[in-house]
Amino acid sequence: MPSLGDILKADSMPLVGLGVLGLALPFLFPALRPQFAFLVKSGAKLFLEAELGAEGALADHLVDAAVDALIGASSHGSDEHRKVRTEHEIDRFVSAACAAAQRRGWDEEDAERRYRRHVAKLDSALSQARYRAHPSQRAALDHAHELLAHRAAKARHATVRSEKARAKPAKPLRT
Repeated sequence: MPSLGDILKADSMPLVGLGVLGLALPFLFPALRPQFAFLVKSGAKLFLEAELGAEGALADHLVDAAVDALIGASSHGSDEHRKVRTEHEIDRFVSAACAAAQRRGWDEEDAERRYRRHVAKLDSALSQARYRAHPSQRAALDHAHELLAHRAAKARHATVRSEKARAKPAKPLRT
């Protein structure tokens, strides 16, 4: 079965022809209009369900990997070493969540919503992991929770600033 990338790389004329045929068929055969409307709605629903399901699974995988790494980071070493490893893992999660949201988002607002969902899932998973963790690990997980709140807000503001910078027109050069 060809992927979307294969279809988009193909010659555009057959795709345009299929689109025109798909739009013209209900007008040429009015009896097909209800079936056509049903097919379009069903296709849109299936696409959205697949998109949201895939996004949820990817976010769950990212969160599970981050929680496992944070539990592993909080298992060994001194308190200072645990904090450093926790900071490193939170930074990795924030950058991965930003990249995944930007890559899969339809626009900047959608990317921001996806990013917030990733952060909220990790926040919830950290709360659950804290209660299951050994008492020596709880301090590191609390530190991770605080870092997540701080770094997630900082990453979001950096994204907004970079978008504003790209939106500004360049100043003309004076000669």
